Amino acid sequence: MSDTLLDFLTGGIAGLGWWGMLAVLLVFTQLTIFAVTLYLHRSQA
Repeated sequence: MSDTLLDFLTGGIAGLGWWGMLAVLLVFTQLTIFAVTLYLHRSQA
């Protein structure tokens, strides 16, 4: 396996550490919850 591919698989696109990937995961989770909540409440109005 090439070094470039291995670096991509271990660090992702941005090359973040585990703390950075955790922060991105939490942000995307909150955005998903917000979007679903907004969609469901607007469809009831």
